[in-house]
Amino acid sequence: VVLQPFQVTEVPAQQTGLLQSFSIQEGEQVQAGQVLASLDARAVRHELRQAELEHELATLKVANEIHLRFTKKALEVAQAELARSNESTEQFAKSISKSQLDVERLTVEKLLLESEQAQHELKIEHFGQELKHNNLEMVQLRLDQHKLRAPFSGIVALVRGHAGEWVEVGRPVI
Repeated sequence: VVLQPFQVTEVPAQQTGLLQSFSIQEGEQVQAGQVLASLDARAVRHELRQAELEHELATLKVANEIHLRFTKKALEVAQAELARSNESTEQFAKSISKSQLDVERLTVEKLLLESEQAQHELKIEHFGQELKHNNLEMVQLRLDQHKLRAPFSGIVALVRGHAGEWVEVGRPVI
């Protein structure tokens, strides 16, 4: 005598929506993970496209380091100019006015702050990209949940819904 385990389970809807189609019939053999039925997912597909575009935009913003590179280069030039001015005043007293030296020091300090600000903004863009990536994955999950899949291999005993019928989350469909 050989005993075979027999599993019985209901397959509930994981999202609320309109039952669009069934890809199985009662008595049919199914494999684990096979799509049994689908809900209308047109709205979620649009959300997915928007999430993809937003993620792509965030990725482009993260890749844009032009402002950071510009401020670093401008800082190098300002520091070199200040160093030349300091050398000049050491060799020839009063060749450059104190107010001009103050302006050059201020320019260096300003560019240091701008460089820090550019690095900070880039860090914020990285977090924005992570948020958009997370949102993209959530929408992909919601889209996948519009498909009712077989939790294990077996035979479909009962189909409880019909195409065009509205279902709520948790309501058994198969």
